Amino acid sequence: MLPEFPRSGLEGRDSNSGGKRWKRTTAMRSWVLLISGLVIPVAAWPTAASDGAENPNEKRELLARHETLAVFEGVNYRLCRGLTSRCPKACGDSGEFASFGIKKYLKYEQPGQYGDSEQETFLVQVSDYDKRPKGDSKILETVKSLNKGDHVLLSWHHDYVTKEGASFPERPIVKLQKVSQTKAEELMQTPRDRVPRATTP
Repeated sequence: MLPEFPRSGLEGRDSNSGGKRWKRTTAMRSWVLLISGLVIPVAAWPTAASDGAENPNEKRELLARHETLAVFEGVNYRLCRGLTSRCPKACGDSGEFASFGIKKYLKYEQPGQYGDSEQETFLVQVSDYDKRPKGDSKILETVKSLNKGDHVLLSWHHDYVTKEGASFPERPIVKLQKVSQTKAEELMQTPRDRVPRATTP
């Protein structure tokens, strides 16, 4: 596994006496987002956390909401240096990653006590170990359309999900939209909207 990088969506599985358990890492200042059909290419794509949809077999709690202005920094290959038997080829953590630097938070909300803090970097995996495309085709097209230095509106949620007897965090992207340099400069001058963090009762 890539060490010390929190992830969105499905991160890993362990076999454990007839069931599968999900491994999760703790929140850090950098992100790796594994694409699993939850990412949008141009405009907001509703998720279970954002549109109020209910799954009777799933409980989802919003811990934090991040809305940012970010800049595309390019795509680089990363080789997992974990020590499991599946690393580096079969663990899913090696491949090409699109990197986004967070320029400004437009809105941050932490309704859950353990919601992730504000981040500085955002990584999106776009290929696997063998450089085969990985993730939603629309997101891959969007990343391919970006040039280094392009600005985007990038928003995601930090959810806590309970499903099929397991509990784990997910961090689905709810917006990835390219904006012009003029719009980016305008947003940099706009006061941010910050919601106070949750307090312990």
